[in-house]
Amino acid sequence: MNAIATFGHYPTGAGTFGAIPPGVSVDAQSICRKLLDVGQYWIASASGQSRYGEPMLALFELYERCRESDWDGEGADPISIEALLEANKLLSSLPSSMPTPEFLPEASGSIAFEWYRGRNKVYVISVSGTKTIEYAGLFGYGNETHGKVNFEDSMPLMIRNHLLQFFLA
Repeated sequence: MNAIATFGHYPTGAGTFGAIPPGVSVDAQSICRKLLDVGQYWIASASGQSRYGEPMLALFELYERCRESDWDGEGADPISIEALLEANKLLSSLPSSMPTPEFLPEASGSIAFEWYRGRNKVYVISVSGTKTIEYAGLFGYGNETHGKVNFEDSMPLMIRNHLLQFFLA
């Protein structure tokens, strides 16, 4: 099943790129529909499938597996729809030059994005639907970072810089 087949079941009800707030005028609504059409066309392409469609489907499948309490048999919190929507927003704001991360459920109900390049090169960002990204990174022996940053509509500059450092170092 490809990502296009999931749109009818996608929890936002808005389709490909999350909710785009409709304008009041007929022209604004027409632009909104055209943007969604372009997004669906791009995701249907081979490039769109590998860059966004397949990862989006993987996030949705992760949510489906972990949306109930105790999904791990050890008392894990469920992944909320808010965490899924925030993860989707984060996925769409990743720089296109970055490899797609592995998606992992966390016992706290968060969704983690992990990049692994070796024993001392790991970067993880995590969202839980609270407009906050928690991050932790190892950039080589003795070079580490961790913390929290606000996440509204676009990739925080701090996270973007961490990813550039992680992949260019």
